Amino acid sequence: MRRLVFVPILLLALGLCTSLLVAWAGALLDRSAWPDTLLTGEPVGSRTEMRGWVVEHGRDRTLTWRTFIPLSLWDRPPDRSATVQLPAWSVGHQLEDQPGPFAPARERTRDMAWEASAGWPMRCVRAVRHAGPTQLVLPGEFVRGGVEAEAYAWPLPHEVGRPEAASVVRPWVTHWRRPIVPLRPMPVGLLVNTVVFAAVWFVALSPLLALRPLRRWRRARKNRCAGCGHARDGLPNGAPCPECGRARDERTTTTELLTARAPVLGAALALVLVVTASTALTLHRSMAVDRLPPLHRAAAVGDLVEVERLLAAGASASVVHRRRGGLPGALTDTTTLEWAAARGHAAVVERLLDAGAPTTADGWGRGPLAMAIRHGHDAIARRLLDELAAGPLPIDLASMLVYASDDTRARALVILGDHPFVLGSAASSAMSANDPAFAQGLAERGLTEDPRWPADVLDGAVRADAAAWRWHERKDLGLTRRMLAIGPAPSVEGIVPLVESAIEEGALPALDALLASQPGLTIESLHIEGEEVARATVRGGPAMLARLLELGVDPNTPARRGFNALLPAALEADANAVALLLNAGVDPTLEEDDQTLRAWLLVRAERAAGHPNHNPHFPSQTDPDAFARIIDLLKAAEARWRAGEGGADAAGTPGGP
Repeated sequence: MRRLVFVPILLLALGLCTSLLVAWAGALLDRSAWPDTLLTGEPVGSRTEMRGWVVEHGRDRTLTWRTFIPLSLWDRPPDRSATVQLPAWSVGHQLEDQPGPFAPARERTRDMAWEASAGWPMRCVRAVRHAGPTQLVLPGEFVRGGVEAEAYAWPLPHEVGRPEAASVVRPWVTHWRRPIVPLRPMPVGLLVNTVVFAAVWFVALSPLLALRPLRRWRRARKNRCAGCGHARDGLPNGAPCPECGRARDERTTTTELLTARAPVLGAALALVLVVTASTALTLHRSMAVDRLPPLHRAAAVGDLVEVERLLAAGASASVVHRRRGGLPGALTDTTTLEWAAARGHAAVVERLLDAGAPTTADGWGRGPLAMAIRHGHDAIARRLLDELAAGPLPIDLASMLVYASDDTRARALVILGDHPFVLGSAASSAMSANDPAFAQGLAERGLTEDPRWPADVLDGAVRADAAAWRWHERKDLGLTRRMLAIGPAPSVEGIVPLVESAIEEGALPALDALLASQPGLTIESLHIEGEEVARATVRGGPAMLARLLELGVDPNTPARRGFNALLPAALEADANAVALLLNAGVDPTLEEDDQTLRAWLLVRAERAAGHPNHNPHFPSQTDPDAFARIIDLLKAAEARWRAGEGGADAAGTPGGP
């Protein structure tokens, strides 16, 4: 009876270990287990909006992941109409509301969060990680319910996405960003998975049950007792075994079959193997997480007593902690003062400064001052500014001011002085961060000192206007107009690249403002190519294309890669842009190397289909429906052009009205 009870317990233990092992292995091997990826195109799964947060959600075979990023001016807009369903344990319930994409940068948090649950068939373990600016200097501190893994050691790094990859997501493995192995149990999923894998192990080990009947049959052939193997020679038929008392034809019970030595030993051996693999995996992951030196740790948690003790014992306040695999001077280097400043421990900051902790920034422009400003610790930021006043300032202090409070800004500007380059850099960052009031104050302070840098500020304004116009429902921020109204307009030579940038980004309001500031600007001086015409059409829509035609831009101007604007529009897989260009009079019969654009696209689509890995980002591979519509549009337009009827809006033309 004991053995009969022991077998289910053994199978359940085996199922539990297997559930955890499958979840951990899946979290390490599944592509979306790597949250720190460069999104080179459409994200895996859905992209919705929640209280000013962009929520990206995806589900793979063994992993469900979710990221929370503050919605800013530069983000591709999510689906605002979609609902966001978060589990009860989700960190999304704890995130504060964000002011939206058009609020100044300092009103938006710089944090982000990532969470994942792993397991199969149900998710049975989970983990949560907070990130943000402090992720660069607080590695691993925000992980709850999991451990970080070595992204560059095991498993082997995934392929790095190429810059031109415009339609897929590929993990970008870096030595300071590591995937998380979830460890916190989810009771319901863990119970279900345990039962499922216990049943799987029972089926897998069931062939061992045939060993007992096989042995019984072999002993019967040799006239031996089926139970103990004692010889029955000389015994009358039907007599029990004199050794164990078992009858000759007595059948093996189910209990004896299930508790036979072979199945039990097999299950025990399998359990040992699974437990060993799980333990080895856990130990390897745990060992892969860098441990902070004692003084760094004390500074991070604000333990002033421990900081005093360590300094008195001879610890150096200037020591740099470098994460495993980090390069000298890279973002993996952290100092004690950075930890204390990022966490807002003013008393620890003061003690570390007294102990000689360095306040200068590293080669990346990051340092204690940057961390204090980014996290809104104004008192610490002003204290560090006083320390830095007599020495070299961080190279990107001007750009950091867009996140600072008014008091910190005023103090920093006193130290920075009225250098036009510094003021221009700060004003340009302010424009990009949608803070025109700060930019105007900087411009009024130093705009007339040097007429060269207004173009840099205007460039930030144009890019911000372009982001709002392109991504956010054609919203006109008017930053370019406001910047032009503050001070003297740039020269014609200085404004030409800004106009070209506005055209390429499809920013119609910025383009109109720039052209209005230079009435004598001619279209011939802009050097617009078919590539820019196509991008303006893709990003700016019909209104932008109509404005270019009104300015006298030739829609048939050649593109850098041959043909005309139809080629880059087709490579963007934007059938609507192709139709707009055809309506504008772009010639679809233009030939390169005796091929029309349609023939050129079909040849390369055939090559991409025959060799998917050779060109996986060709539009026929990434969006077959849009590519098919583009081919139909070009085919019909070619026929109409040759017949002298031209235009995609003619009756019977695919994509036309």
